[in-house]
Amino acid sequence: MSRSAIYTVNSTQTTFASDAQIPFGSVVRRFGSNLKLDGNSMILCGSGYYKCNLDLVVEPSAIGPVTAQLLLDGEPIPGAFSTVYAAVATNPVPINLSAPIVRICGCDCNQTLSVRISAAGTLVNMASSVEKI
Repeated sequence: MSRSAIYTVNSTQTTFASDAQIPFGSVVRRFGSNLKLDGNSMILCGSGYYKCNLDLVVEPSAIGPVTAQLLLDGEPIPGAFSTVYAAVATNPVPINLSAPIVRICGCDCNQTLSVRISAAGTLVNMASSVEKI
């Protein structure tokens, strides 16, 4: 089992619709061959345990709940979500999400990790770190 890690940041203020995929941004640091950035998603290569941490700051367009959800191959990962309540529209709200991911699919398979936001708004910043442990 090889260790790998990737740290990405997206600080581009981007407006998004509800249920939109949020791009991971660009790679700040990376080592190992099990994690790659591919467009708006991250590629997890090989079986094992992956630890994912996301810190987002969003400005929601409306008052109400805002949920960040991790997806694996477009499907929600059970329990890998975080919800905050925006009491004032357009005020920044932080969303912190931490989840372990177990992949048992063989050495030669890849799966796509992505993050979706439930409410429309503007991304202020997103920092993510994923580590194969």
